[in-house]
Amino acid sequence: MNFGYSEKKILRLGLIMIALALLAMFLAKNHQFVSILLFVIIATFLGTFIKFHKGQMAEYDVTDELNNLPPEWYYDWDLNFQNRGNIDVAAVGPTGVWAIEVKSHSGTISFQDGQLLRNNYPFEKNFIKQAWAEAYALRDFLTNKLNQNFKVQPVLLFSNPEARMKFGMKQINGIYIINRKWLLDLVQKNVVQNLDENSISLIKSAIKAHTVGQK
Repeated sequence: MNFGYSEKKILRLGLIMIALALLAMFLAKNHQFVSILLFVIIATFLGTFIKFHKGQMAEYDVTDELNNLPPEWYYDWDLNFQNRGNIDVAAVGPTGVWAIEVKSHSGTISFQDGQLLRNNYPFEKNFIKQAWAEAYALRDFLTNKLNQNFKVQPVLLFSNPEARMKFGMKQINGIYIINRKWLLDLVQKNVVQNLDENSISLIKSAIKAHTVGQK
């Protein structure tokens, strides 16, 4: 079985937690705190697994959409740039290069006073800053690999059908914030940078080589 980058992380975490549980049992057999420790370990692991599973399902939903792109398009998942973040999806086609950050959150998504909100409360982290950082990471990677300057457009995509927003095709701080049903129209009808077949092929090869090398 081949594991992707995210799957490897969750597998390592699970193995570490199992090892800790076994060590606790060995060191304190028949003591009450072992049961408490095991409960904490299992609860932590389950919480992490549920969060991971939601993220994976969100990625599968987006993949269903991306598979409907014309053949001249290319996309890949989980590009990791060392200390510069992990890009959920990098897509390239005639309209340019897109860095897509996928979120599985539900609720009403809005923007007010410089903050992205969910049900009128700030998110747990600055998703707009995250999306820009990942777009810059992909841009710099392509510049270093291909010795050419390509624009990269960040997108924040909420894949949960219960996520509601009214941004349309309007950018918020330079980022498109959309739900899944807008994805194909967004990338095909909005031009970041016109790319010919040769440029698309070069970018595709660079991304493909990187994703193969990191796994």
